[in-house]
Amino acid sequence: MLKSVMFRQFFQNNSAAQQSPELSKVKAYRRITIRSVYLKQYQMDKAGQTVTCKDCGSENIKEWGLLKRDDHKRVHSCNDCGQILFRTIDRLPQAEKSTNQSLEQSNNLNLASC
Repeated sequence: MLKSVMFRQFFQNNSAAQQSPELSKVKAYRRITIRSVYLKQYQMDKAGQTVTCKDCGSENIKEWGLLKRDDHKRVHSCNDCGQILFRTIDRLPQAEKSTNQSLEQSNNLNLASC
């Protein structure tokens, strides 16, 4: 009886993971090294030094969003050998929103002064 309950829970958990590919991507994303650790681990934490691939030494690094193109969770890999290097979280979209709001406020003030 106890074994059947354990197996049922195991298969229910696996079927839930199969239904959500985004969940498996997020779990894989969490296993990737963060940028600061990568830079310290491969002695690239000096100011002004470019980031290079740990395998081939190439400076040609590409990045993409985890779930969609403009996702704030970014994965960086070597464009030459394909090795996944590190992950980052891009906070730029939030910063753009705040600058857009401040621009709108300044435009409203300029219109009010006319």
